[in-house]
Amino acid sequence: MSILTKDERMNMSLDEIENFNLKRELKEVKRKLGDIEWENNNLFMETKSLKCELDEKSEIMILQDWIIHIDSYGKEYVRGCKINKYNRLWSTSFIQHKICMSTYLLVITESESLYCLPYSESNK
Repeated sequence: MSILTKDERMNMSLDEIENFNLKRELKEVKRKLGDIEWENNNLFMETKSLKCELDEKSEIMILQDWIIHIDSYGKEYVRGCKINKYNRLWSTSFIQHKICMSTYLLVITESESLYCLPYSESNK
């Protein structure tokens, strides 16, 4: 909606002018609300992504079907299946410490992440 000219306003009642201005103001508020809603959705997705990343870095990750690998420089790392809604293959950074517990091996990596590796029998 455009702004009323002087001639258009002269041919309108005060109520019509007020309605016109309110409609224009409402349209602007709806546009701004749409922009804020879009920004809010983006911030929500970014917050959700950062929370997932923080959760992964701050908790002890449990890896199933794990194997300790040794690279060509003699450094050890673990590869296993991370059990979550995606069940994806996961590789750790190089192992700094291994602590044997009664039912699992606790691994601390160079990136200071903690991994719980439950003992299990091999299928092979």
